[in-house]
Amino acid sequence: MCRGNTEIVSGLPPGGGSSSYSYHWIERLIEGSWYEIGEDNIHYQPEIIYTDTVQIGRIVISGNYDACKDTSNLLQLDVIPYIDNTLVSNDTAVCQGQRAWCVSRISSYRWEWNYSYEWQYSPSGTWLPALENITPRTLPGYTSDNLEITTQFRRKVNSDICSDLSNIIIITVYPNSIIT
Repeated sequence: MCRGNTEIVSGLPPGGGSSSYSYHWIERLIEGSWYEIGEDNIHYQPEIIYTDTVQIGRIVISGNYDACKDTSNLLQLDVIPYIDNTLVSNDTAVCQGQRAWCVSRISSYRWEWNYSYEWQYSPSGTWLPALENITPRTLPGYTSDNLEITTQFRRKVNSDICSDLSNIIIITVYPNSIIT
């Protein structure tokens, strides 16, 4: 699970006992102490966003005087830290027909993972895959084609599990001056 997301933990209907069941969900950090998280439901919807890997279990109680009690197998939610996809270049300006050097370096990531990159541009409000005439759009840095109008650029970074869109860089394009 990507950091910052929540997932519903689904439980199967229990069997045995009486036809009436109560549920107690428990969780802990890896090797930590168990504590009850209090939802009396067959499924569990976390109210918090997990920032570390947790283990979750469900206790089902049934019968007179809660005579029957069983604890489920444990579910481990591995929380993958978010991708720090911040572009370190600033908005800039070029003359019409010039290229923009959108990014010459990138910030470091907070997790060792296999990343893929996709540069996107928006000359008119719609995001499109960036052109590849100068540099491939699948590299960490990008150099645009010759620009004719002001254009926005951003980068999408994907890992095997998570993805993130960067901040937007605006390249303002000024018309060429004609001296007479």
